[in-house]
Amino acid sequence: MPHEQLTDYLLSQLQEAGLIDDKAYVAKVVNGLSENESWEVLSAEEASGCKSYLESEYRGYRYFPVANRMENDDIFCFVASGEKSTNMLIFIIHDYASPGWEISGQYSSYEEFIQDYE
Repeated sequence: MPHEQLTDYLLSQLQEAGLIDDKAYVAKVVNGLSENESWEVLSAEEASGCKSYLESEYRGYRYFPVANRMENDDIFCFVASGEKSTNMLIFIIHDYASPGWEISGQYSSYEEFIQDYE
């Protein structure tokens, strides 16, 4: 699997947060985005740095970044609101937006995201 390190990193982060324990689902998202020419999948190291940045810049959510959009400043992230939430969503974060304006897309599943982007 070409993005095994990112998949393992994300899975460990999502498990620790109590959000998901399904490696096949995480791998499906990572590999699906890597096959889409509009998105560039992050390395595990880049995802960790991006997570820290997003959580300091756009407070109120726990971010688990997966990929950057090639033609703009969007970042595909798994997200949970607040410290205790176990409800995982997918947000498209428009980096460099003012706080409160950063969410450019919100989805309840990867499948919903794919339908919107096709």
